[in-house]
Amino acid sequence: MNPIIKTVFSADPSAHVWPGDDRIYVYASHDQPYTDTHDTMQSYHVFSSDDMVNWTDHGRVLHLDQVEWAVSHMWAIDAAYRHGTYYLVYCAVENATGMFRTGLAVSDQPQGPFTDIGFIQGVEWGQDPALFVDEDDTPYLFWGAGGSCHACQLTDDLLSAVEGTVVDL
Repeated sequence: MNPIIKTVFSADPSAHVWPGDDRIYVYASHDQPYTDTHDTMQSYHVFSSDDMVNWTDHGRVLHLDQVEWAVSHMWAIDAAYRHGTYYLVYCAVENATGMFRTGLAVSDQPQGPFTDIGFIQGVEWGQDPALFVDEDDTPYLFWGAGGSCHACQLTDDLLSAVEGTVVDL
């Protein structure tokens, strides 16, 4: 049993405290109850707390049926705040290729709901993504694939890897 979230099966959390907001937000994948197959992870939830004891489940903030390009495996996620927008970066299996892709969704609130805007071009087999925005506003993506960790600089719209910046760490 998850010691923090006891109301739903959740996994792969990413925790953030956003500028000007004293709450902690936890972004997590949602595992379907009583299944033991990874392809049944079909949505994401956001939880928040202002005391680390009492948690609010903001509900399902993005579901597989809202992502036209994806067919299954909505696994680990992360979140970032940039230019007044909250970004949810996540992975799912693309229906056209069967390849893991790193998706991007947006919201004007930290608790969502989020709207998918597509997957990040140039990120092959992107799993377990982390989105980092440096002090100079440069966005970077880190992800796992094939037993390795990769990184790249992203374009200003966050939807593509900057050519020549993908590295195997």
